[in-house]
Amino acid sequence: MLIKGIFSFCILFLCFTGASGKPLELTLAEYAEKPFGNVIFLRHAFAPGFDANGEPDKFEIDDCSTQRNLSIKGRKQAANIGEKFLEKGIIIKTIYSSQWCRCLETAELLKLGEVIPEPSLNSGFKGIFDKELSLLKAQRYFKNIRNYGCK
Repeated sequence: MLIKGIFSFCILFLCFTGASGKPLELTLAEYAEKPFGNVIFLRHAFAPGFDANGEPDKFEIDDCSTQRNLSIKGRKQAANIGEKFLEKGIIIKTIYSSQWCRCLETAELLKLGEVIPEPSLNSGFKGIFDKELSLLKAQRYFKNIRNYGCK
């Protein structure tokens, strides 16, 4: 099955929006039985610690040494998640990821599709990025996907 949509960064649950506008939580097996929609959100794999060692002013989006990164366990998780998607016959066309290193690495290790950094998915944690602006951009972006489909 081909999902013509985006796969963005719930390790345990796939989150969709139902007719009520509230998120639906499904296991991968439940989704594989009755696929719908064109957006799947997935949180990054296991990444212990603190960004910039708890000092947000030292955080740099392009410097992974200032960020929490995937552990060995997290790398194995990401690869395993990708394998589970393939085992269930779920094919992802494009993965849009925040620019945070742990998210990009998770996306790459899934080995499910082209990975494209998307700034509107960046976290607003500790004010490093403007959360409201990011949410507004993401809302517009996802509206376009819903109305016009993906690449």
